[in-house]
Amino acid sequence: MSASPRVQSETVGNITYVTLGLTKRDYDQYYRGFSNATLWPIFHYRIDLARYNREEYDGYRRVNAMLAEKLKPLLEPDDIIWIHDYHLIPFAEACRQLGIRNRIGFFLHIPFPPADVLEILPGWNSLIRGMSAYDVIGTQTSYDAAHLNEAMARAGVDRQ
Repeated sequence: MSASPRVQSETVGNITYVTLGLTKRDYDQYYRGFSNATLWPIFHYRIDLARYNREEYDGYRRVNAMLAEKLKPLLEPDDIIWIHDYHLIPFAEACRQLGIRNRIGFFLHIPFPPADVLEILPGWNSLIRGMSAYDVIGTQTSYDAAHLNEAMARAGVDRQ
């Protein structure tokens, strides 16, 4: 059985830094698995390198939910949450499911693929619909933003 993740925090001025270790299972499924063996290749148009494993996808969702749970008790009502990169796409959705109402922003530091490429990913539409939980989403280029908007439209997301 894996040990529970250890939470460490340090406050410098008015900022508290919190780190959280992952179990080997979580690291393998969430980080090495779905994040870097599935999403990274697909988002870089390298579908020939992508693999899909349901347990890794479940681990990806599980770790995002666990991170949201660990964050919740640390939040103040006026805190703004900034999330960075593809490892945390479902994070805002997990926060909203826990009742977190703080503003949450997301920035993607890798390309966002055209919807035709993204759609090879099983469950792509659920992942994209979950992104609507973010208050603002940033991408590297206008092409990436256009691809994201197209994917959201195909997934049935209304981003007014």
